[in-house]
Amino acid sequence: MKNNKKITTKLFIATMLFLSSFTVFAQEIIKFEALSEPFYILTRDDVNAKLNEYDVDELKANGFIALISDDITEIGHSAFYTAPWNGGNYTNIHLLEVSGKNVKLIGVSAFNSCSGLKSIDFPNLIEIRRFGFYCCQSLISVDLPNVEIIDKDAFALNTILDYECNLTTVNIPKAKIIGTYAFRNRYSLTSINGTNMQFIDMAAFRSCTSLVSVDLPKVIDIRTYSFESCHSLRTVIIGTELEEGTNTDYKTDIFNFVPTGWADLTLGEFVTPKPDTTNSIWHYGTVFPNDRVDYYWRSITIKYIGIEEVVQNATIDISPNPATDYFTLDFELKKSCNMEIILCDVLGKEILTIHNGFAESGLFSKTVDIEHLNSGVYFIKVLIDGKYATLEKIVVN
Repeated sequence: MKNNKKITTKLFIATMLFLSSFTVFAQEIIKFEALSEPFYILTRDDVNAKLNEYDVDELKANGFIALISDDITEIGHSAFYTAPWNGGNYTNIHLLEVSGKNVKLIGVSAFNSCSGLKSIDFPNLIEIRRFGFYCCQSLISVDLPNVEIIDKDAFALNTILDYECNLTTVNIPKAKIIGTYAFRNRYSLTSINGTNMQFIDMAAFRSCTSLVSVDLPKVIDIRTYSFESCHSLRTVIIGTELEEGTNTDYKTDIFNFVPTGWADLTLGEFVTPKPDTTNSIWHYGTVFPNDRVDYYWRSITIKYIGIEEVVQNATIDISPNPATDYFTLDFELKKSCNMEIILCDVLGKEILTIHNGFAESGLFSKTVDIEHLNSGVYFIKVLIDGKYATLEKIVVN
């Protein structure tokens, strides 16, 4: 009988230890409400007051999840900032997830340095102000379907040397304005869905070294160094959905330190004026001698030419268009030149070389067999004397 008591006691103790250990790793779910006026804004004082209701050591040990009350539409300045010397609460470094169904505005530094934050859920968010998620290096993905404005340093890391980075995908389909340094040093970022971007400020995506392609069909204004040091870029598509008469402003050195031998640039038909790269550099080539890290750079200039300078009436006739089995290119050259004509898909990948060599002045005509092509939209890229001249669209049925 004594042995049975001992066994029962041991089982009880083991069970309690198991349950207590399970409790230790449970994440606290905290609902945050506005306690001070205006009641639609969650302030730093509101957040600190709520956190003071909990055991600090337990929150640090287990982490916590923040649920923002449905009547809150704005998360205020430095609300979850982790710097105690600036009125913030260091406990926020252990914030793991945050969600707010009706939040439309993230204030300045609202989640600055919340280094443990892995997930955000703000389906109706419209604007993120500067430093909103600055140095939140644990974020894995960002899905903000309605955000339109992302301000300076909103998702930036301070330096790629000091922080681990987990962010791989960003879905911001309605974003129009991307501020200075907005995604700087997000070196694990591989893809961005932001096809409505119209303005990209200086160095917005600097050192996103894993970024493979960018598709910016509606962008009007791109500032210097926007994609500097994005070493993995292979495909760049700019302005392909701009309407005729749209004035664009594309600065120089946008793709500083991007290996031009790897990246293929496609510009829309109505990009006007064409970027002036005759005396300035859009790309830099990169060389890794002996697989070492000591780079040296050689500059490569992409040059442009006005098609009206060499093509009569600046008109290239493609017929039939849409086409099924073949199409014919017809235009008249004002002068003899070296000319390259390439058929590309919508991602800028070269599908077929139509012509590459010397062309006499006068009528140029070429029939192209396209029976082997899949249905879809393609582009005909024309370069004259090594300079980009025009991009013409053709539809294949």
